[in-house]
Amino acid sequence: HRDLHSFPTRRSSDLPAARLLAGLLQQYPAVVQARGLFISALRSLGRFDDAARLVSEQIKLSPQNPQLLALLGGIQRQQNKLEDARASYASAVALRPDYLPAVNDLVDLELAEKRYAEATKRAEELKSRLPASPVGHFLAGRIHAALAQWPEAEAALQKSIATDPNFGAAYDLLLRVYIVSNQLPRAVRQSEELLAQDPKNVRALTMAALVYNRLQDYGKARDAYDKALALQPQSPVILNNLAALLCDHLNDLDRALDLANQARKLEPESPAVADTLGWIHYRRKDITAALPLLQEAADKLPTNPEVRYHLAMALLAQGDKPAALRSFRAAIDSQIGRASCRERV
Repeated sequence: HRDLHSFPTRRSSDLPAARLLAGLLQQYPAVVQARGLFISALRSLGRFDDAARLVSEQIKLSPQNPQLLALLGGIQRQQNKLEDARASYASAVALRPDYLPAVNDLVDLELAEKRYAEATKRAEELKSRLPASPVGHFLAGRIHAALAQWPEAEAALQKSIATDPNFGAAYDLLLRVYIVSNQLPRAVRQSEELLAQDPKNVRALTMAALVYNRLQDYGKARDAYDKALALQPQSPVILNNLAALLCDHLNDLDRALDLANQARKLEPESPAVADTLGWIHYRRKDITAALPLLQEAADKLPTNPEVRYHLAMALLAQGDKPAALRSFRAAIDSQIGRASCRERV
């Protein structure tokens, strides 16, 4: 909380908020929300050492919290301390083996370094240890996709969806597999065959909506999501994806906002939902409401180009051109070919 007056002037728009939060923390150190906002402010200022130190202090108080360990890992990646990040993610996974943010980021590191055997072993252990969880099959699908083994990737992801039909990440990656392997017509046929057998198959409706969206048939995508939502009105995946579709392609911002708010209540920690809701506020020209949500999404998904682009546009609208430029550059430098974060939860 110290040396706040030495914050770099290149982000002068962050100074009042950062100082206010620091003062709040000094008076009320147990206020979790203020601490989280302060960490986000430090990261946005590039003060990764201070952010890491603050998160480390929280970990000492809550050593069994995998979210804090995953957050520390994300900051360490921003510091380019990859071995430290790996250790933090591994600690989070040890506490909760199916905690997807930490597992995903850990596998990210292994795949980037072509440590496929280690990643595969992790997926197999997870499938064996937690057979009712979709995450092990999902990781296997990720690894096969990284190796361009498309049939194996499809099979693993279908198993993940069969284990949990509401596991949005598997749908998203399966769609990417179909796109990269030029199988979108097959995906349409598969969805239509499943729906002919069972019109209330939410899994088939969700996949059909994703494929229609990719084919730019937005009316059919909306209709499929609406049918799925009628069957599962509390699904954050469907709420989030339909909100994004209405915002991006059908210009129904009022309904999009309502759906995204519902998704946020159901999944308050989801960066995908934060990005969707923040972008809807941006489209509605409510930059004050948009910025904290888009910053939250960027903090949790620092290498997702779509998230970084959305944050950059909001920063530009606020008038913070240096910060917007950094976020634009981060979007460009992000790994090419990553999925749209807002079609998964």
